[in-house]
Amino acid sequence: VAVHVNHGIRGETAETDAQYVVEECEKRCVECRVIFCDVPKLAAEFGQSVEEAGREARYSAFYQVAEEFGGAKIAVAHNRNDSAETFLSHAFRGTGLAGLCGILPRRGNIIRPLVCATRSEIEKYLADAGILYRTDETNFLLDYTRNCIRHSILNVAVEQVNAKAVEHLANVAEELAGVVEVLRRQTLEIYHKIADDIEEPAAFRVQISIHEWEHLPRVIGDEVLLY
Repeated sequence: VAVHVNHGIRGETAETDAQYVVEECEKRCVECRVIFCDVPKLAAEFGQSVEEAGREARYSAFYQVAEEFGGAKIAVAHNRNDSAETFLSHAFRGTGLAGLCGILPRRGNIIRPLVCATRSEIEKYLADAGILYRTDETNFLLDYTRNCIRHSILNVAVEQVNAKAVEHLANVAEELAGVVEVLRRQTLEIYHKIADDIEEPAAFRVQISIHEWEHLPRVIGDEVLLY
């Protein structure tokens, strides 16, 4: 089932995009749902950016349809460029190691089958297959954080620093994801060795051995406290 969300931002061009999706699905005998959301209104109501409100509206629609099919997997089209952009966005805003893992191939029932390919590889595949696609013109507006990173930072890095800058950043994010998973497992193992969960009638406490905790590597000690 294909799900297309019209964000209520671009008027006629958005409606044309939706019609394009419907027609392509009809050619392939794929069921299609077109869902309209007034994202600018939602952003104003909840004090969010249009980016944030749009993301929440999209995933809300995806989850809703997935539930109709027994909690089906939700396949989204993130690629390696998106992962590199996410890496930079989180680094600029401030994050821990987990925030530098880019976009994972799977999170819950969300899967990303294209995250192994770059945007240029996907566009080449479409060109070779004679498949047309449409471009959301708001992708070029620098008012949005991700667009600013994409056009003003990543594109410049590719042109002036290293042609494979996107791939390199995505590779670092993938490696960090592996490191974070190892760190998570070690944290759990050590936590259960040095911490005791104390249940009380009106509260729940955790008691940690300071003597053992202060001898841990700093990164492990911090993760134990966060856990």
